[in-house]
Amino acid sequence: MTISKQMNHAVRNASGITKKVLEKKKKIEVDLSQRRTASEEIRKLEERRRTVLQKAKEEAEEALRQSLDEGQKQKQQEDIELEEAIKLSLFEHQIPSDTENNTYTQLSLDDKNEEMEECPELSYKIIGAITHHGFTPNSAKMVEARLGKKVTKNRR
Repeated sequence: MTISKQMNHAVRNASGITKKVLEKKKKIEVDLSQRRTASEEIRKLEERRRTVLQKAKEEAEEALRQSLDEGQKQKQQEDIELEEAIKLSLFEHQIPSDTENNTYTQLSLDDKNEEMEECPELSYKIIGAITHHGFTPNSAKMVEARLGKKVTKNRR
């Protein structure tokens, strides 16, 4: 083989190799571009996810605040109703109360027994009252109401 043929053959081989190298370079550039695009997409999705999670957290906190506010209002209303019922009961039985301090004058046990004997129209005396502490029936503490029979004799 002559030198010119060898040179032509070498040029064709070099040309073929150059072509393959350029194709691989182009493929790598495309892959790199796709990776950059994919990376940017992932970053945007992560940012959106954080935004959505933050908004959901804020909405949940607001719902909890509203629920607690409603529960507090309901408890206050129940307390007011209980206080009014106690005042009405005390008024009906003519038991004095200190309304300024929302404390009720305590009668001694002997006074209560004597008063019960003096009021023949009463057949029961209140031993306890029903109270409800909590926002829902499942989370509340209930205090049982009990009625005792009228005291007819002082037991000492």
